[in-house]
Amino acid sequence: MENQTAAAIGRRLLDIVVYSKSCRIGDKLALDELAETSEVGDWKMPEFKLACAYAVSQGWLRIEGETLTLTTAGLAAA
Repeated sequence: MENQTAAAIGRRLLDIVVYSKSCRIGDKLALDELAETSEVGDWKMPEFKLACAYAVSQGWLRIEGETLTLTTAGLAAA
């Protein structure tokens, strides 16, 4: 069940990055900026961390410090 939840919330995060934030391959987004969006603002921290971890494990996003970067695989998966 947790894996399904991780997949669903990870995909939702990817959708927000690509469609709501209009990111393209290599675009960077500050985690603070992302957390301020209405779609993510209601998430609890464990949900946000789970979404980030899943998206990174799929190769969709890279997280370096406080910056999230959309990858080629991430745009293709969206």
